Amino acid sequence: MQWRRAYASAAVARIFGLEPELITVAMSDICRRAMHCGGVAVAPAAALSVLPVRLQTQFMIHNNVSGALFQRVRLLLGPAAGLASREQLRADRTLAAAEPQNAAGVNGGGAHLLSPRAALQAMFDHAGATGQFLGRLLRGADGRQIEANETFDGQDSAAALPPPGVRDVQICFGLDKGGLRSTCKAVLSNCNQAHPSSRGNTILYGVFPTSKDDYEVLTAMAAVYTPDLDGLRQGGLLVGGLRRAVRLILTGDLRFIST
Repeated sequence: MQWRRAYASAAVARIFGLEPELITVAMSDICRRAMHCGGVAVAPAAALSVLPVRLQTQFMIHNNVSGALFQRVRLLLGPAAGLASREQLRADRTLAAAEPQNAAGVNGGGAHLLSPRAALQAMFDHAGATGQFLGRLLRGADGRQIEANETFDGQDSAAALPPPGVRDVQICFGLDKGGLRSTCKAVLSNCNQAHPSSRGNTILYGVFPTSKDDYEVLTAMAAVYTPDLDGLRQGGLLVGGLRRAVRLILTGDLRFIST
């Protein structure tokens, strides 16, 4: 925005040096037309409203921007840009790490979220508050649509499917193996929204360093994530204050799903 403003100022200055009176009339006519149609005829002269520090932190993380690069950009643009200082970013990340949906722990096999329920609940709360929650159809054994209007009160077995007609949400869970240092990354996503597999709509549940994904390795990982996933299927999640059942969908390659 600063570059565009400087470019516009230089261009207008050269134009006004030719015939000031004629240019003034032309500029007034352009502004009048722009105001009439609701457009913007000139570059804004004031800085835009500053993004919250939390959004700046998320921007850095999602785009793999280092703190050093972010601070160089901040010095280049100047204080009017409203970019947070290194101290503000560190304090905000410390606060974010302490929130239940972001708190993570480390064991001998890798790092993982302490409460995937809190992370998913925060995702559903945000989707509901912003109008992004999408209802999914339920179909019976005959393929016909079932009206989901019953509440979910929980169930004793994680292996049992919720009864037909119970409101539910659909959660995807899968492992993605790869990277410069071979790791298995456990990922959670919410099918009840648009583009559930995009990076911004997925939850990094855990990172498990490993060179292969055979039965023994996956069994060790399952000791971490199985209790949490079973708890979700038994307890459900809240959507708009009402508890819904959780239908768990495995994603990934055939090798992972089969193993």
